[in-house]
Order: sequence, then C-alpha cells, then structure tokens
Amino acid sequence: YISIGGNRKGVFRTYVNLLVTMVLGGLWHGANIKFVIWGALHGAALAIHKFWMKINPFKQKKNKLTHFLAVSSTFHFVSFAWIFFRAENWDKAWQMIGQLIQPTEPEIMIEMINAYKFVFILIALALIFHWLPSYWKEYYRGLFIKTPIWVKVFIVSFVVFVLYQVSSLDLQPFIYFRF
Repeated sequence: YISIGGNRKGVFRTYVNLLVTMVLGGLWHGANIKFVIWGALHGAALAIHKFWMKINPFKQKKNKLTHFLAVSSTFHFVSFAWIFFRAENWDKAWQMIGQLIQPTEPEIMIEMINAYKFVFILIALALIFHWLPSYWKEYYRGLFIKTPIWVKVFIVSFVVFVLYQVSSLDLQPFIYFRF
C-alpha cells in the first residue's frame, strides 16, 4: 500500500491503492478468481469505509445503535466475502450464496434446530451473557472466585465436556495447508 503511494497521491488514488493492495493480497493466497474476488471485495469495502468516514452524518452521534449497525454490517460483509475464499471452486461459492438468499422450507429449519438444539441453546446463552450489564458480570465473576476449588474444577470440567460434545469430531486442517 505504501509503496504504490498509500494515501499521499490524493483521495481517488487512495481508494485505488486500497483496492489494488487487497486484490494483490487475494492473488497472494492463490491464483484463482475466487481469491481475486475475495481481495477485491475487501479492497472495495476499505475504500467505501474511508469514503464513508468523510461524509458520515452520524460521526458525532456515537450511540449503541449506530455502533451495533456498524459492527453487524462489517461482520456480515466479511462473512459473505469469506464464502469466495473458503469455497472449493467458483460454482460452489455461487451455490452457497444461492442457499443463503433463497427461502428455506420451515420443515428443514425445524429439523436443523432439532439436530443442533444444544448448540443453539449454547449460542443463546452466550448472547444473553454477552449483553448482560457489566455489574451482573462482575457479580457472577466474584461469585465464581469465592466458590470452593472443587466447585471450580467441576464447572471447568463441565465446560470442557460441553465444548468437546459440540465440537466437530472430524479433523479440520489449518486453512493455509490447503494451498
């Protein structure tokens, strides 16, 4: 980014430099169109973000809603872009995107929830705990610290057991070993 001018050559050139850098980053991961698209999506997102920060009407209004929307949209965009990175090929990427946007049969959703109900319960509990007020978290942290050692060992053992039960039993290779 810096070697091609960074942000020293004007606003438009900054956007182009961001895009070029990320496309090259995609090519670095593999000489395949899916990696180029992955890089281009991230480069475009960086350029749009840089532009948005200049015209952002909410810049002075830092509240929980705008923060939530910013984090949520970033998460969803990055997750979408990773489809191109992780898919085996171009057709699989578009098949995954198609599955994301087409309506799902209610029966299939019910079947999936039943099959993974324990995982969904854990996700719901984690979200609830995450959004608890700080003083509640501090209260529970203090409560845990005051418990006897055998209770702590039991709780930690239970958490490890639960994580083992919900984890994939198939060995998942490190992503960079696939290249």
